[in-house]
Amino acid sequence: ASSTRNKIDSVLQASNTITNRSLNNNININYRYADTVGNEVIIDIDKGYYKNRSTSMQPNTYRRTVDGEILNEKNFTNETPSEIDIYTAKIDYNRSLKKIKSNLSIGAKYANVKSDNSFLLYNIIDGNPIKDIFMSNVFNYTEEVSAAYINMNGTLTSKLNYQAGLRYEHTHSIGDLTREEGVPTTDDDYVDRNYPNLFPSAALTYNINQNNTLNLTYSKRIQRPSYQDLNPFEWRLNELTFRKGNPFLRPQYSDNLELSYTIKQAATIGIGYTSSYDLIVDIIERDFNQSDKAFISYRNLADQEQISLTINTPLPIKKWWNGYFSATIYQAYFKARFPEYSFDITSPIATNLYMEHSFTLPKDMAFEISGWFNSGNVWGGAMLNAPQGSLDLGWKKNFWNNNASIKIGFTDLLQTARWKGESSSIPGLVFKANGRWESQRLNVNFNYRFGNSNVKSERQRKTGLEDEKNRIKG
Repeated sequence: ASSTRNKIDSVLQASNTITNRSLNNNININYRYADTVGNEVIIDIDKGYYKNRSTSMQPNTYRRTVDGEILNEKNFTNETPSEIDIYTAKIDYNRSLKKIKSNLSIGAKYANVKSDNSFLLYNIIDGNPIKDIFMSNVFNYTEEVSAAYINMNGTLTSKLNYQAGLRYEHTHSIGDLTREEGVPTTDDDYVDRNYPNLFPSAALTYNINQNNTLNLTYSKRIQRPSYQDLNPFEWRLNELTFRKGNPFLRPQYSDNLELSYTIKQAATIGIGYTSSYDLIVDIIERDFNQSDKAFISYRNLADQEQISLTINTPLPIKKWWNGYFSATIYQAYFKARFPEYSFDITSPIATNLYMEHSFTLPKDMAFEISGWFNSGNVWGGAMLNAPQGSLDLGWKKNFWNNNASIKIGFTDLLQTARWKGESSSIPGLVFKANGRWESQRLNVNFNYRFGNSNVKSERQRKTGLEDEKNRIKG
């Protein structure tokens, strides 16, 4: 709080202790049929269940700046149980068309998701929890996605290969917020959406010779928000800062074009361009109705354009010394067109670097050193991040005829993975933020391989649940 614009008379000390208990179960039924003339049918039926129980304790203490005397205390606790049920069924048909040196794939998928979430906030008064009916509510979300696709790939000439595909999706979703009895409702409480989409993709690969290859790809993609991000609850981080979801959050769409050059089937250099609209961002905003309240929320930016240059290459230095190097240089442009405000931001030219080196040592041992570095860039369309990175070490020992191994790893050796950023792009809000997590860790892993190592391993495949499962946070 401030009695004048230049004098601070009190400081808020706030903490948030969160306890999480989660359960995640997945069941898959798979059937595959294949004949000798090139026909293959794969059927997947999946059931996923996610359950989370979370509680939070949030004490807030105002102290006078001069002598540290307690002026006021406001303490809160909340309970946020959630359950997510996912059912999917998909069928894929693959056909080898030997006469035209091509392969045909046709498929269909249906996904049904139901998410039930409760948010119960209690004010701690005289040591007793009192339910806040204005902040406590229930949010239910249901979603049905029906999809069908066709894809072909094969050989056009002795040097030219191709791929072309088209995917159709139809989505129907309902978000329903139920408030406590007597609490006024809003237009955000019930959101019903129906929308179709088409997603084309294509690729050309030109084999110049045995050691040089050109590849050109295009794809249109969709990224749907996580189920938790659609939840309009307001999570209190402290008395002045909140996080909330957005039931009106739309999917993010992007058009991706990339040209890459591969040398000796190892080193790759690529240039890419991505144009996205309705870009989903995690953005910090002020409450336009309460000047002392800020929100971390999810919104759709109007547009993002990004151009990038990527280099990936192995580093076979010695027989006992192998390495890998990856670098991406990129620049992005963000455009926001919200009813409350707008902004246009061009990020600085940014660099992401990664390198690792592994050394084979005597007596079935190995040592690894790796590290990554991200230069300053724009996050969430509005916040400029400072550079950060990490240096990691690892040691591994095999024994018992290579059936067992122990690995010791130490991450973020120099404690440089912490982040900080600042923003002045949001009207009425200038902020600086920083944070860290458990990036510096000592990990000890023991692995023992049971059974016959000559047994044929299971074929690699994706179930019908992968896309939906990836939209669950936590």
